[in-house]
Amino acid sequence: MAEPGGTAPGAFDPRGFDPVGGPRRPGHLKRPGRGPLNGQTLRVRPAQAGDAPAIFALYRAVLEEGQSFLAAPDELGPQSGLGAVERCALIAKTTDEDGLIGAILLREAPLRRLQHSRTVELFVAAGARGSGAGGALLDAALAWARARPELRWLRLSVYADNDAAIGLYSARGFVVEGRRPGFSVEPDGQERDDLLMALDLRAG
Repeated sequence: MAEPGGTAPGAFDPRGFDPVGGPRRPGHLKRPGRGPLNGQTLRVRPAQAGDAPAIFALYRAVLEEGQSFLAAPDELGPQSGLGAVERCALIAKTTDEDGLIGAILLREAPLRRLQHSRTVELFVAAGARGSGAGGALLDAALAWARARPELRWLRLSVYADNDAAIGLYSARGFVVEGRRPGFSVEPDGQERDDLLMALDLRAG
């Protein structure tokens, strides 16, 4: 049971986050009449345990596109790698709760010496890209992370040819820490580089 004003053990800590509207910046997540949302309003909230199947289904659908993530769908086990989503995820839906359109994971490392950072993984349904869902999820994650003084860094990797994702992260203050040439090899034999990016949460 949660303590007054606190969270249940293992639950997503809501500091810096308004579960109805997203990060505490009024109206920031509202995207009426824009892109594929057809006039609906975006709603970002912490994931609950019951959201895990929908998050995994969206994750698998994005992997099936074969463009932005390293893993292939047939390399995943049941809900592989998602862990307890109520501890690490935010999700985006439209106001009619019609279905999940995006999620962001803030993965916690298992080692004590890495507890000051989280690894970011963001994915949005193909039909919702360009709607602002990715930016809304990222902004909500940043608000959550900045409300936790024990966190110092957010880190991620992104393919070097994914200009849209790099632009999104750069606009929020992530900087490139390094490049890994030939990091992965596509089925056609083409090599792809990836970038390591990071955000110092202590920076202004």
